[in-house]
Amino acid sequence: MKPPKPTVYLAFGVGTVQPLAERPSLLAEVFDGFPAALVPTHVGFYEPIRTKFRLEDQEALLSPCWSPRGDLAHFVYRGDVRGFGSLATRRGRGIESNRLVLRLQYERAWRRNLVRYVQPLLARAMDCADASAGFATVYSDYPGGDMYVDHKPGPVELMGVAIGNQAVAGAGLVCIHPFAWLNVFGEEYSEYIGRQRLMSLDVFDSWEDARKRIWIKMCEWPHELYEPELLAHRDALVASLNLGEALCDQGRLVDYRWVHTGPEFDRSQLRQIGSEES
Repeated sequence: MKPPKPTVYLAFGVGTVQPLAERPSLLAEVFDGFPAALVPTHVGFYEPIRTKFRLEDQEALLSPCWSPRGDLAHFVYRGDVRGFGSLATRRGRGIESNRLVLRLQYERAWRRNLVRYVQPLLARAMDCADASAGFATVYSDYPGGDMYVDHKPGPVELMGVAIGNQAVAGAGLVCIHPFAWLNVFGEEYSEYIGRQRLMSLDVFDSWEDARKRIWIKMCEWPHELYEPELLAHRDALVASLNLGEALCDQGRLVDYRWVHTGPEFDRSQLRQIGSEES
């Protein structure tokens, strides 16, 4: 199947080892006070996703996510802004994290002045999920994503830069991605990498929040990260940290799976269902 024209997405999300299945008011707390355009319009657990999503009905609409074993819900934006996302609350053996990740078409979000809300919304999600990691970034991808896994999207010219895939990031807690626009390191990561090493990096801004998480902001706006000089500077900063196999693209293939070094997390609550270990 021939892929469509690539689109630039603004992606942001959080990852936690706390069981989100026990937090049925999570999304209402995360989105409280933010523009309605940032809230997904539809939800489902399999295609096609057609059920209208309303925050006041989240406990019922997402009831499988709040079950003892949790689930994976998919979101779609079909309003002023287009996009998609997911909420992973699964529990059981082998589960490495729970996650909330959202992706918006960047140009539409920019035109509607929504990009300025991403940093405070990410901070809210980090707090509500007791998250250990968070990110916000832009990258090019095909609408429908996984349908075109055999095709690599090329860069998209937008706002004076060519936006490609050099700053793809994720909310998993298995490995460390190269720096995105916004990067949030919980205590596990900051202790592993080195709190002072992170805070002393030559970046646009960095700070420690009230929960001792370190925030690294590479530039003022997400698309600016794709300026060639800044991408090169980002790569040099990551190289200076000597993270080795902790990086997502530097693992070892062991028994047909990638293995990474990195901080230790207490995943015991994620790997229990009720009072029974899975």
